[in-house]
Amino acid sequence: MTDHTDFSPDNSEFGDLSEAQANLLFGLGRRRPVDELIDRLSEDDGPTFFEDTLMPGLISAYGGLVERMVDRSATLDELVEIKEKAKALKVGAEGEPQRLVAMAGYFFAVGTALILHNKLICSRPRTELQPIMLDLATVTPPPLSEIIEKAANPPSYSTL
Repeated sequence: MTDHTDFSPDNSEFGDLSEAQANLLFGLGRRRPVDELIDRLSEDDGPTFFEDTLMPGLISAYGGLVERMVDRSATLDELVEIKEKAKALKVGAEGEPQRLVAMAGYFFAVGTALILHNKLICSRPRTELQPIMLDLATVTPPPLSEIIEKAANPPSYSTL
């Protein structure tokens, strides 16, 4: 008689991949909302979309705070302000461009807070945030890609 017990993979079977990454790779995990932004920036016209739509949208939504984020001079309070505005924008988004601007603002603010102030300004655990930041860094042009990549592996941080 065949044993019909469920298979539960041992985490060591994933090699260097986290369990979440392996689940997504093998189609076992659910898509994250941020994957919409990552997918859009991964398209052939992703860099053009970033320059012509995403950056102007970020500036329109968050004003001069975007420049302070990019030049790494934003205060922690300013980054929290961007994050909170991004959450409100996403709730009221009237289409894909606004949703993507909201997600970009949120994750860029969270990443910038990690590298400038060693503070985690969101409730996501580091194990969930790290792969998001790594994925975003691969599709975002500099200088934001450099910020996001560093945020994926901050030396240490504390929560608010």
